[in-house]
Amino acid sequence: MTRKVNVSELEVGMYVETLDRPWLSTDFLFQGFEIVDEKELARLRAQCEFVYISSDDDPLAPKPMIPSSNKTEDKPFFTHLSQHNQEIGRAKNLYESTQDTVAYVLDDIYNTDNIDTKVLEKTSRNLVESVVRNPDALMWLAKLKNKDNYLYSHAVDSCVYLLAFGRHLGFDKDELCELGMIGILQDCGKTKLPEELLNKTEKLTPEELELMRTHVQLSLEVLDKSGQVPPRVRGLCPYTAVN
Repeated sequence: MTRKVNVSELEVGMYVETLDRPWLSTDFLFQGFEIVDEKELARLRAQCEFVYISSDDDPLAPKPMIPSSNKTEDKPFFTHLSQHNQEIGRAKNLYESTQDTVAYVLDDIYNTDNIDTKVLEKTSRNLVESVVRNPDALMWLAKLKNKDNYLYSHAVDSCVYLLAFGRHLGFDKDELCELGMIGILQDCGKTKLPEELLNKTEKLTPEELELMRTHVQLSLEVLDKSGQVPPRVRGLCPYTAVN
């Protein structure tokens, strides 16, 4: 349940669901965020007259996500630490090993509903280091189209694109790690859909399209059942998953 609140009444800890203006006309990164400090309150008061927040007694209120704060002075903007031709070899090996890891993680979800978060976090941190050094190498590999398994490759590519975007926005390494985990897990619910549906190349029928759209809810069920996924990762996955 949401309620309209004047920005003068906002407090740290409240969860903002909707603004009184288009999100793209503001400098807030995500559509939905928890107010984490006084500076974020000041930004809301400077840009809005009122907002809609999740009521405290709403059991379905979204969980906190990656901080949406856009404080330029705190952003750890990275410079390229290696040239493309220097990074491409390491990135190629990392990309291939990441595909193997993602296959293992998604197969484990399919068979047991378990999510090996330790393996996932380690893989994400390795990708973060490559993207911090030079994002172009992994981005180039992600654009190659000789993909054997769509679900695995899409998960890896989503991870790479999110990491590159997060790097551009100035996320620190811990935030980037969570962003990478989101990229891999956002469509994990597709492991519960028929393989022939995922691999179909023709246009989906209305019934098939409706079934495909259930993957967002299926992903949330997998994440919740696991009980091991960081709260901010779980919170943002449904916002990055594409219907």
